Amino acid sequence: MTLPVAILAGGLATRLYPLTLDCPKSMIPIHGYPFIGWQLQQLSRQGINSIVLCLGHKASEIVEFVGDGNQFGLNVVYSIENTQLGTGGAIKNAEHLLGEVFGVLYGDSYLPINYLEVFDKFTPSKELVLMTIYENRDKFDKSNVLLQSDGSLYYSKDYPLPQMTHIDYGFSVFSREAVHSIPVGESSDLSKIFEKLSHKGLVGGLEIKERFYEVGSFNGIVELEKFLGRNKK
Repeated sequence: MTLPVAILAGGLATRLYPLTLDCPKSMIPIHGYPFIGWQLQQLSRQGINSIVLCLGHKASEIVEFVGDGNQFGLNVVYSIENTQLGTGGAIKNAEHLLGEVFGVLYGDSYLPINYLEVFDKFTPSKELVLMTIYENRDKFDKSNVLLQSDGSLYYSKDYPLPQMTHIDYGFSVFSREAVHSIPVGESSDLSKIFEKLSHKGLVGGLEIKERFYEVGSFNGIVELEKFLGRNKK
């Protein structure tokens, strides 16, 4: 049994309206196949077998498609929000399903990485979170990470520094201790957790050289379809 991966797929995806008015972002078709299916196939191929799907908006459509995960060779369980809890609140809501160490993957990210290798790089005695990062230099979004010489990072989404050149890549490994301070049943954002812990030197950075792909924007969907068209499942 590998360590569990939580996939955050409960948001409203307002940037993709009207596409997501009737379709949750995870179910957007990519080459005619729901995006969540592409994510789960990739994780399964790499040896991940335990998934916690954190859902909210139109959760039933995702549950109907994924089921218990058997079609992907996975064991999938669900943490479903009754109200929007944000990315931090979603992890807190699923805490009882996640164990002492777990991965967190954004529900709109498709990442050409080896997830098990990222788990192997995590050192609980040194850090509470290991964040994968990419040297972005404001290309895909505003850079918000400063990678420091000791391997730790300084993160701020709201107040980025001019010398920040990297960005959150989309996958992090957490120790349970990292989510202790998140209030139960309240909306919170992972960016605030990352920022608070990074200022204490408790977030490590693992630089990834290959760019990330996503379905959080219309342009991102086009680019992902091109990438997966070259790398058929």
